[in-house]
Amino acid sequence: MRHVIASLTLLFGYSNAVADETPSDPRIKVTVGSSAFVSARFDSVVQKLADGSLFVQGNRSTDGGKTWTQSPAPVRAGFHDKWRQTAGCMLRDGTFLGLGSRPEFTRLDQRILKVYRSKDNLQTAVGPTDAVLDIPLGTGGRSETGEYHGAALVEHSLIERRDGTLIASVYGWWKGDEEYSMLEKYVPEMNMYKTRVWVISSRDHGKTWQTLGTPGYWPELGPEGMGEPGMTELANGDLLMVLRNGEWGEPIFQTRSKDGGRTWSKPQKLPATGVWPTPCLLSNGMLVVAVGRGRPANYYLWVSPDGRGETWTSQTLIAEGGKGYASVVEVSPGQLVYSGYNKKKRALQIWQVKIEHGKDNRSGN
Repeated sequence: MRHVIASLTLLFGYSNAVADETPSDPRIKVTVGSSAFVSARFDSVVQKLADGSLFVQGNRSTDGGKTWTQSPAPVRAGFHDKWRQTAGCMLRDGTFLGLGSRPEFTRLDQRILKVYRSKDNLQTAVGPTDAVLDIPLGTGGRSETGEYHGAALVEHSLIERRDGTLIASVYGWWKGDEEYSMLEKYVPEMNMYKTRVWVISSRDHGKTWQTLGTPGYWPELGPEGMGEPGMTELANGDLLMVLRNGEWGEPIFQTRSKDGGRTWSKPQKLPATGVWPTPCLLSNGMLVVAVGRGRPANYYLWVSPDGRGETWTSQTLIAEGGKGYASVVEVSPGQLVYSGYNKKKRALQIWQVKIEHGKDNRSGN
C-alpha cells in the first residue's frame, strides 16, 4: 500500500496546468491496496449491480472486487464483442441495460444499436435486440485497415437521468469532419479523419435513440480529434464528458452541458494525459477520473475536490505500465474499484482504492 498526499500549493485550474507536474493536495488522501486478476477484455468496464455485486464480462464479485468467480457458461457466452461491456447501467426499475459498442451500419444517417437487458442482476441477459439510432448528419470513415465503416462507436458511459431519459456518449464523424488525423501511425493516403464526440438519448427505455447534441468539431485542438468519451452527471444536474485526443501522453479534454446534453461547451484541456478517461462522481462529493496510457504510460487517478471538474488538484499513481484502458466505480462510500488491463498477465487487473479527506496541516484541520 502507499499513500499519495500532496500540497495545496499546486491548486490550479485545468486551463493553465502543466501535465509534467505531479499535482497533489493535502485535503485528499488516496490509498492503493491489493489487486486481483480477472479474465476480461482490455476495454471491459466493471459494473455495480442493484444487489451490490460487481460484474465484468461474465465474472462476478460479491466482496467488493477482492475475489471473483466465473458465471455459468451460458452467461459468459452472452458477453461477446458486439457488446464489449463498455456502456451499461442499472436503471431505477432494477433493469440492467447495456449497449453494444459497434452499432450496425445500415445507412449514413442511421445505425442499429444492439441492446441487452437483464432483470436479475446479470444472472441472465436478453438480447441483443435492435434499436434504431438516428444521426441526421452522420457519415462514415476509414478504419486502420482501410475498411469504410459507420464509426458511431458507443463508449463507456450510459446514464439514466431523473426524468427517465437515457443518455450515452458516442464518437465518430459527421458530414464535413474531414481533417486528417495527425497521429504518427497514420498517413494522409489512409484517409483517417479526426473524430468528434456527441451524445444520444432515448425516452422510451432504449427502444429508439436520437442524436441529442455535440460540442462540435475541433480539429485544431489535438492530433486525433475528440474521442472515447467518458461521461457522468454532476450533483447540480450538469453533464460532464471527458475525452481522448491522442496517444502516449497527449492531454485529455473535458466539456460540459447545462441543458441535459443538447448544447456543450468548447472542450478544455486538462492536466491529465492518456486515453479512454472514465469519470465518476463519488458519494463524498469528489469527482475522479481514471486514465491510462498517459505520460509516462501508467495508470492514474485524478481528483477534482470541487466535484465539478473546475480544478484538478490530485494525481495518484495506481500502477506502472498502464498501457491499456482504465475505469473506476465506487462500491461503497470512499471505496473504489479501479480496473486496467495487464498485458503481461493478459487479464484485467482490479485494484482496491480508498479515497478520503486528508489532513491539511497548514490550517490545523
